[in-house]
Amino acid sequence: MFAFKTAITFINMSLLPHFKQSLPEILDAKGIHGDRRRTLLDIASFIEKRIQAGKVAEVVFVCTHNSRRSQMAQAWCAALAEHYGIRLKAYSTGTEKTEVKIPVIYCLQDAGFEVEEERSEGESRFHLTYGSDRESVSLWSKKLDDPSLPQSGFLAVMVCTDADEACPNIDGAGYRISLPFEDPRHADGTDNEAAAYEKVSKEIAKSLSVVFQAVKQQVKRP
Repeated sequence: MFAFKTAITFINMSLLPHFKQSLPEILDAKGIHGDRRRTLLDIASFIEKRIQAGKVAEVVFVCTHNSRRSQMAQAWCAALAEHYGIRLKAYSTGTEKTEVKIPVIYCLQDAGFEVEEERSEGESRFHLTYGSDRESVSLWSKKLDDPSLPQSGFLAVMVCTDADEACPNIDGAGYRISLPFEDPRHADGTDNEAAAYEKVSKEIAKSLSVVFQAVKQQVKRP
């Protein structure tokens, strides 16, 4: 088990001061252009179509070890979908099962999530809360065949190039798309560790803000 930092809770619109200061930066994604933005709009289109069909969109973020980027993506996807009022369920998985890396938890905690750790049979699960009346987001490392994952009709988002190349097909996915982010593990154990994880976390959050802003605009149209 690890020592938690002072907890800060993301509670709907009643945000604590430092989260209020960081939120505008996260939601401001004007710097994302070109192919990257087109990819994000493709993701938004999938989600919007599920909503228009009266279904809850399910998004599964996939990387090799399900230990860093996919976990951050799951957490931010759940929180930002709630922020924008989008009905969605977020998941993460990997081609291998390892563990959620502690710098990920510290990074998300610094961003405003309240975290509880549950240990069972030597495995840690982290339950993140971002609203007083919302279900927590549970993070733990798992493989593609884990029974907790949706079985069909979901969107598979490949957040690392290794998993993208290793899994050209994801069984049951209604749509598969590549959206790689830099792996912050190169900074593990260095003085730059926290900054590296924060950088990737913000990039993921900004990207998902583009997605949900586009979904919100589409579902408002008559």
